[in-house]
Parts: sequence; C-alpha cells; structure tokens
Amino acid sequence: MDSVQQAFSNLKQEGWSTENELKWGFTFFGKNAKELLMVFAEIEAHDYVLEQLEFREDLKCWILYVTKIEKLGFRKLHRRNLAFEKLADYCKVESYDGWSVEQIEEI
Repeated sequence: MDSVQQAFSNLKQEGWSTENELKWGFTFFGKNAKELLMVFAEIEAHDYVLEQLEFREDLKCWILYVTKIEKLGFRKLHRRNLAFEKLADYCKVESYDGWSVEQIEEI
C-alpha cells in the first residue's frame, strides 16, 4: 500500500486532482485470450470497458487492458490491486500487471 500512497502523493504534487473522477486502467497478461476474456466477464458488470485485447509477438502473450472512470482513493486502489491479483489467479491468467491513470479531458 505504501507504493500506491506514494503514487497518489506524486500525482498531487504534479497538480492532479485525485478527488475527481479519473480514467483508471488495469492490465492483465496471459497465454490464452479466452482466459483473459474470463477476467473481463467477471468485471464487465461493474462498468469496466475493454480497451484492448491483443497478442504481443514480442512478449509471446496476450494483453488485456480495461478501464473505468471513477473516483478512486489510494486505499481503494490498493484493495482493487489485491482483488485483481486474486481474479488473475482464479481465471488462471499469467498475471495482473498493475494500473495506470489518465486525466479526463474537460469539454
């Protein structure tokens, strides 16, 4: 949890408003696209969007990248990371590789 808390601190220092909605991304790796789609099937009803499912020849594996727009504090992100690690094990994919975040452009 310390690394997640530090990441949030860094975002705030860079001027990000972490109290607002942001676009959170989560990446999973696997040798089988079907197993990665099982991961997405488990979380799709919770407003996750499948952004990418592709085979990377250089890595010799499939990559699933999902996103969700929401307000997410560092404690909740830490719990989400733990849950996604368990989900990766449950769906028998190689790994949950972590998260990324983007600011949402205002119109």
